[in-house]
Amino acid sequence: QELLQHVDRIDGAIGYAELGASRAYPRVRPMSIDDQIPDVGNVTSGSYRFCAREYAYTYQEQPQDGALAAEFLNYLRTDNARSILRRDDLIPSSEVPESLCG
Repeated sequence: QELLQHVDRIDGAIGYAELGASRAYPRVRPMSIDDQIPDVGNVTSGSYRFCAREYAYTYQEQPQDGALAAEFLNYLRTDNARSILRRDDLIPSSEVPESLCG
């Protein structure tokens, strides 16, 4: 959020953030690439040729089954979690062309 606050108030600034988060800032505009606007449809079709994959990290060992961290990672793979991601203009990794974010 801090980055978007700066981009919103500094003329000529450029930044990098989730598409959905940028909507809260009236002067922040998403940048088109090859005349394609950044939206869920253009990213999943491969028309908007930029995206970033998020990764989950844990301290030292991978969490064992039943551990809270393991349950959270399992939850991220559910239809419910995917619908929440989509609601916030985030795209589940399985729906992004591998060539864009591989």
